[in-house]
Amino acid sequence: LSIDYFFCEFYNLAMEELLRNKYIQKQRVVETLFRDEMVEYLQVYYIDSLTNDEVYFKSVEKENKLRLIDGYKRLKGLLSSIDIREIRNKYDLTQKEYSYCLGLGEVTIHRYEKGAVQSYSDNQLMVLSRDVELFRQMLEHNKTCFSQQRYVQLKERVNQLAKIEQFQLVKYTSLLELDDCFAITDVLSIANYLKKNYLKKYPYQKEISIQKINCLLFFVKGLAYQRYHKACFEDSFQLKNNSLYLERMDDYRSSNQRVYLTTGLAQLCDLVIEKYGCFNYSYLYDLIISIISKKDFSDKAIKEKFKEIYL
Repeated sequence: LSIDYFFCEFYNLAMEELLRNKYIQKQRVVETLFRDEMVEYLQVYYIDSLTNDEVYFKSVEKENKLRLIDGYKRLKGLLSSIDIREIRNKYDLTQKEYSYCLGLGEVTIHRYEKGAVQSYSDNQLMVLSRDVELFRQMLEHNKTCFSQQRYVQLKERVNQLAKIEQFQLVKYTSLLELDDCFAITDVLSIANYLKKNYLKKYPYQKEISIQKINCLLFFVKGLAYQRYHKACFEDSFQLKNNSLYLERMDDYRSSNQRVYLTTGLAQLCDLVIEKYGCFNYSYLYDLIISIISKKDFSDKAIKEKFKEIYL
């Protein structure tokens, strides 16, 4: 690495420290004319904590210019620089690699992320690339732009994302709509609720296996961590005889008594039944195994995996 690189890194760190200690960051809504359009955006500025005067920084001016352009892009229905970067990062691509995948010039994405306004045709390509299967086709069409090793890496990433999309049937917005009334409950009570409401949802199914209930319990537990930041039951999963296993489910007996769950937990169970209940046990088991690395079913691993998937 060059001396210039280390100097720039030192300068940036020094500036960050200076801004953090002496200057107070503030924001204000600003309306500015850009390309014959009045654009409203959130502008950043700094106040000297000693004099209360507004302070000028060239780096802040550049950031605000990009915010203005992003505001214009959104006004015109285009992806912002942040949107473009998020798509690129989703696939672990450099700017040049993302350009190649779209069939564009090697610096095109760099320019768009730095503030150039993209054409509607290029914007549509990037919008379409959000879809994993469509991106897979783009990558395949432009694979000659990559070394064999890099192409294989990107293909593996796409396959991984495809599995995650299969796994993530419950959308984050649905989780946010759940009631906040939630409490840790006995696993057998949750299992009984799942069985009764599954058979109501799918009346053509005369029975539901213990193995499938265990899979549904897995999703309930993982989503409870994601939504409520705590487990919905204390029991831990294991792998036994190539199936998902909960020791206390050995004692499970279906009861005709009404099961009382807190509102939030009942809603979460209903959501899992709706989204995952339509699949058979084999599909659910294979899906879970494909996502959980090293077959670690500890509560910590489940919590981290759902956090990763529902970022």
